[in-house]
Amino acid sequence: MNKCAFIILLLWAFSLCQVYAEILDLGKRPSWYPDDSPEIEAECMEDFTISEESLKQIRNLQIANTPAVRAYLLCFLKETNVYRPDKGPEIKRIAWSLKQNYHLNKCDADMIRDCIEEQGDQDLKDYAFFNIIKCVFHKNRIYGTNKLSPIYL
Repeated sequence: MNKCAFIILLLWAFSLCQVYAEILDLGKRPSWYPDDSPEIEAECMEDFTISEESLKQIRNLQIANTPAVRAYLLCFLKETNVYRPDKGPEIKRIAWSLKQNYHLNKCDADMIRDCIEEQGDQDLKDYAFFNIIKCVFHKNRIYGTNKLSPIYL
């Protein structure tokens, strides 16, 4: 292998490692994520009342497709800057938030990318974003081994 190809390969590997390091770094809150997320979640729960049964289902990675659950989840994800409608789905933000808040063992960039691609050519607005999160939860129930114990719920 010539020097140029080796350097390009080395730079590519380094950038890939940086991306995964950012996704997996759960010890440090990113600057875009607010300090007061428990208060934000409480406000969303108050604004969009959901039942104890719905909360229990969310804790078990089962999201009911109801207006109240969609509104609650989207409120929390928007207010914590995980979902920015003008930017579309941001894989690193989704991965960090779901790993941090829901302790998902299997929540990597490829899984999230697959869930985004499953939405196809739909306009990736609120409903599609909800379906992306639901897809990631579903795949974690199937492939993950975690016992969910969310921080804020």
